[in-house]
Amino acid sequence: MFSDRENIVNPNEIPYDKIIKWCIGVDYGTGNATVFLLGGKDTDGNIYIVKEYYFAGREEARRENDYDVQKTDLEFAEDMRAFIEENKYLTGKGYRDIEIMIDPAAASFKLQLRRFHMKAKNANNSVIDGIRTMATFIGARTLFVSNECRFFIKEVHTYSWDSKAQLRGEDRPLKTEDHVMDASRYLCMRLKDKHKVENVSRNVGW
Repeated sequence: MFSDRENIVNPNEIPYDKIIKWCIGVDYGTGNATVFLLGGKDTDGNIYIVKEYYFAGREEARRENDYDVQKTDLEFAEDMRAFIEENKYLTGKGYRDIEIMIDPAAASFKLQLRRFHMKAKNANNSVIDGIRTMATFIGARTLFVSNECRFFIKEVHTYSWDSKAQLRGEDRPLKTEDHVMDASRYLCMRLKDKHKVENVSRNVGW
């Protein structure tokens, strides 16, 4: 469903002047990866994911052979503020202005962001609705991703359903290599308009 040719764009193809709403989707982890995705919706209802931040604490610790490289809530909050300010030239929004949608389970990180005067809010974590929403945008070619977002592009091709759960009649994605996809769900659920989300086939991957 996801097409490199049709859903991936060069940064210079993104109509920044037409984007009317900006948002950041966040999947938070200490050992697992923490992901920030900056995206916006334009006047035609298209969603563009333009920048990403990715830090996998456990992987970094193993690579460096030093578990002190893992980050605290405070360090991630500082990284979020820097991420927003570094991209202010695209959005026109500072760290006090842009909505940040976070997994509701990440309560301590959300509190830390609020202490930095950021607009941290609970994301809509309805997994199946989020997947259907993203799949609808992807299939309709109204969700576009900058080719700079290499972790998104890697994950979108490996995201898959749990076949054992499907045998039990349950729709459930595999909880592996899904941190960027979770952040993108939160982003899309916030930015989506009121168009009906159609049912999608339960294909492996997007």
